[in-house]
Amino acid sequence: MIMLRQSALAAFVLSASANAAETPSPYASLAFLAGHCWQGELPGGKKDIDTHCFSWIYGDKFVRDAHVVRGEGHKDYLGESIYFWNSATKKLQYLYLENCRSILYNFIPAL
Repeated sequence: MIMLRQSALAAFVLSASANAAETPSPYASLAFLAGHCWQGELPGGKKDIDTHCFSWIYGDKFVRDAHVVRGEGHKDYLGESIYFWNSATKKLQYLYLENCRSILYNFIPAL
């Protein structure tokens, strides 16, 4: 009887693990960015450089994108996005905050 329970428990754990492995992370489309910084020149000829650095927050619960735009003739423009999975809407969403006091809250369209 004990052996049967252990076998049933082992089968359940393996089944749950397999199902978890089959379920893709909601952050799969962003995961390659985490741990890296990217930069590029903004259009418009001002030679402003926009640098984004991505990181995981609380393990792999959220993704942070901290960015700064540097250029001549203006203070640095700073912004931060927090990407999160909204389990109620089943959508990847983000909250964007920046140093000019703007806040944007939106979702990432499915690809």
